[in-house]
Amino acid sequence: MPNDHEQFAAWWNASEQEELRKSCAMGWGKYIWQASRAALKVELPEPEYFGDHWSGDWAYNVEDTKEALQQAGIEVK
Repeated sequence: MPNDHEQFAAWWNASEQEELRKSCAMGWGKYIWQASRAALKVELPEPEYFGDHWSGDWAYNVEDTKEALQQAGIEVK
C-alpha cells in the first residue's frame, strides 16, 4: 500500500485537481487532502460468531464489510 506522501501526490496530480492546482498552493492542497481523510468515518457491520461452543470466535463478514466501505464512498479493491 502506498504511503501518505505517495497517496497525496497521486491525488494532487490527478486530472480532476487541475483547477485546485491553479488556485491553491500544494501546501494548502495537502491540508485539504488531510482534512478529507480525517473526516472519513465508516460504521462497520456487526461481527458474526462462527465455530462451536468451545472454540468459536467472532469475525467480520468480508462482503458485509466491503459493502459498508463502498456505501461510505471508499473504493474496495
